[in-house]
Amino acid sequence: MAGGPVLAAGPAVRLSAQGARVLYYGDVQASVESADGAAHRVRVRVQTPAGLQAPDPAELAVPPAGPVTATLRVWRSSAARGTRQPLVVIAEPIDGEGGPAVSQQVFAVILPEPSWMPRLRRPLGVIALLLMATAALLELRRGRGTRSGTSGKGNA
Repeated sequence: MAGGPVLAAGPAVRLSAQGARVLYYGDVQASVESADGAAHRVRVRVQTPAGLQAPDPAELAVPPAGPVTATLRVWRSSAARGTRQPLVVIAEPIDGEGGPAVSQQVFAVILPEPSWMPRLRRPLGVIALLLMATAALLELRRGRGTRSGTSGKGNA
């Protein structure tokens, strides 16, 4: 058996991606181009952490020269607002001789709640508690005053 070292095949495509800003959903832009000068069929998908979803991969026909762009939608389900979540964009060849998959890490910025009512929840709750405490104190004072005044009149 005469043989030299076995060289691993390099990736057949190059991937570049941009992160997303997510209110309810956001779009990750992925650009794929051939690294070896041949045409390829590639599946591009986004791997998300818990709290985000990217259910729809994109299948692209990558030409021998020039980039092809895909837009992948990322949905927020339970990710905390105001956080930055890591995403992994993966481009994997689906034709037989495509080589290994390539990936790139990007980030999804989960935007804060746009409406003003959730921000007022705590201050309004504190005001409601203060009003209930004031009403309870006034009722207690009024109850003491009427009891002491009526007990003397009933005996006379």
